[in-house]
Amino acid sequence: MLKKHGHIDHASDTFAKVLTICFWTGLGITVLFGALYLFGVHPSVDAVTVVQSWDKPITQFWLSAKGEESRGYAWFLSHLWGMDSLAMTGILLLALTPLIALLFIIWRMRGLYLVLLLILVVEFLFSVFWPML
Repeated sequence: MLKKHGHIDHASDTFAKVLTICFWTGLGITVLFGALYLFGVHPSVDAVTVVQSWDKPITQFWLSAKGEESRGYAWFLSHLWGMDSLAMTGILLLALTPLIALLFIIWRMRGLYLVLLLILVVEFLFSVFWPML
């Protein structure tokens, strides 16, 4: 717990706890499903095809690997049954961890801090989700 002017700063403590929980959960998901993928358990794209197409941009990669077009990096959401796609959900959680932590403390903010935090959240959402559109 962080102390601020003699009292405990609960927002900082909550932020740190949420970061820790989301980090370890995201890392665990990525490692677990990534290992299952590497062992050949239900991949959406087999490893040989991935290696053969690794150097291509994502649009060409999906055309050669699956015969499908891909827009942005949300490709894994339409293939969630594959271990490689499930591993990507862990990476998505890791990418969203700061946003999740901010949302846990936003209701405790007042005044200028609230305005700045809202701006930060909107910018984060824009930078993460705009490429998916």
